[in-house]
Amino acid sequence: MGGAAFASVALSACGGGGSKSGSSTGATVASPSVTPQAKHSLAEASRFLSQATPGTTRREIEVVAKDGIEDWLNKQLAIPRQSQNFDWLVSKGYHAEDQMFALAHWERPLWKGLLTGRDKLRQRITLALLDIFVVGIRPLNPYWRSFAMANYFDILADHCFGNFRRLLEEISFSTAMGSYLTFLNSSKADSKGRKPDENFARELMQLFSIGTYLLNDDGSAKASSAGTTIPTYSQTDISELARVFTGMRSSGAREDFRQHRHRLRIDPAYNDTGSVNFLGNTISGGGEQAVSAAIDTVFSHANVGPFLATRLIQSLTTSNPSSGYVSRVARVFANNGKGERGDLAAVIRAVLLDGEVRSGPVRGGGRLRDPVQRFTNWGHAFRVDDEKDEWSMPMLVGSLGKEPGWSPTVFNFHESDYSPPRTRISERGLVAPEFQILSEQTAMQHINFTAKAVRGWLGYYGLAPDRKDFAALSDDARALVDELALVLAADQISAARRDQIVQIVETATVSQKDRETWRINLATLAVMISPEYLVIE
Repeated sequence: MGGAAFASVALSACGGGGSKSGSSTGATVASPSVTPQAKHSLAEASRFLSQATPGTTRREIEVVAKDGIEDWLNKQLAIPRQSQNFDWLVSKGYHAEDQMFALAHWERPLWKGLLTGRDKLRQRITLALLDIFVVGIRPLNPYWRSFAMANYFDILADHCFGNFRRLLEEISFSTAMGSYLTFLNSSKADSKGRKPDENFARELMQLFSIGTYLLNDDGSAKASSAGTTIPTYSQTDISELARVFTGMRSSGAREDFRQHRHRLRIDPAYNDTGSVNFLGNTISGGGEQAVSAAIDTVFSHANVGPFLATRLIQSLTTSNPSSGYVSRVARVFANNGKGERGDLAAVIRAVLLDGEVRSGPVRGGGRLRDPVQRFTNWGHAFRVDDEKDEWSMPMLVGSLGKEPGWSPTVFNFHESDYSPPRTRISERGLVAPEFQILSEQTAMQHINFTAKAVRGWLGYYGLAPDRKDFAALSDDARALVDELALVLAADQISAARRDQIVQIVETATVSQKDRETWRINLATLAVMISPEYLVIE
């Protein structure tokens, strides 16, 4: 964006607005730099936190810089679940009969956790898993679907540091997945021509675990003698696996919201108990035993390590990891060092601590922050909270361009191998998944939404920004911009761009009364719409 256009957009978008601290009264001066004994620079700490959390503050950056990334990871992995989304809905009375068909209440505890939870790593990883194990709320059975989604998010959050095999099993028995991929109420084949539903069987393999073709440990495709890729499964494998998931039913009446808290049950009258042959294995007997054996078969497939490693790396650190990076993480999936396969906590450590990503800008240029991360990043920096604990945020649906739990298809909002056509990215053979939802329209949508947020528009919903951490710097445009660049953008804003933003802030004509708020708003917006902010390297 050119200088004049950049300044024009920023100036026109930023005005005063509601806030928790719109004046310098009681403002706190930004904390001093860490001591020379720090393990990381402030920029390194901020960059790590931009990858591992929904958002951060100056204080947290200083702690990580001083104590180290591994210390922070150890403490985060030890934090138990703060609260269950399902329980929060009940505590607020959303299980009342007149709420049976409500669509979006489940989002309230989701946003509360993303914006205020101490378990930041868990919140971030749960979002990454939702991008892999996709469920969208719209197609779900309308009875208590907010509770179905709340429980599904609880499953991801409860098991994101556990074992991948257990996570696969819990997802397979959830009402949300059963409804979304239509295997709920699937029945065995009969003489009338009825056949088992194949949706979940297909996506369990294609999107959730092994992918469509055989992989080397480094994530590259294995080649046949003819030089072509080798399929991981066939249509016969899908049809056979689908038989395992027949007879699955809800554990309660559709009018009872508590059905979504319980695992699906298997009704023997509709369950196929014959021998099932898929991926070279034979399973027989039906029931939960057969489901467990099927999940074991998928879990033990050699593709799972590199497949999951690639997806998590793309969600957290870089869209284009090197073969060595993928291979190192895949090896940890295969063995966490203690003989355990599928240890997700160990895999997450491997993704975030790998030398390729911790040594500086990563191969392929990092990744584009998705809209949710931009919003929560700002929310943490400005300590957005809801004093009434209501978290009513209807304005987000359609405003962000990617809202958790509203995916239009099981393939998510963007595909993992998407490469923008006719760009330097595609010319270099690279991918950029998040660019699939980037357009002129969504770019302006980001600017407009961010402008409303920073000037306090969300205050109408009890979510006004708290500017006091930046208030003491408002008279010094350079110091203000530098601070925002550190906290929001991991110090990756170029010197030329900072000069540009400083000029915008210094030349803005506003009344003395509104000066502090205006300058903070303007600098924040300018930082958050800059290319260096949008792409985290």
